[in-house]
Amino acid sequence: MVSLIVPDSRNSGLPLVNSSWQVPAILAIYLLTVLKIGPRFMENRKAYDLKNVIWSYNLFQIVANGALFLAE
Repeated sequence: MVSLIVPDSRNSGLPLVNSSWQVPAILAIYLLTVLKIGPRFMENRKAYDLKNVIWSYNLFQIVANGALFLAE
């Protein structure tokens, strides 16, 4: 059955498509960073104040989505 599946040739140059090890490797690195490295890095530090960064990002997303909506 697997040999009957023909992959779409348009996807051949895209990242994360040609190999089966890339996605699990990225997931493992992400989980290692979030669960082990990040907490150890922040254990003696004050939490970052990201309020202005998040506000700016959200404003940018609103403007960009509005521009894309109006361009249609």
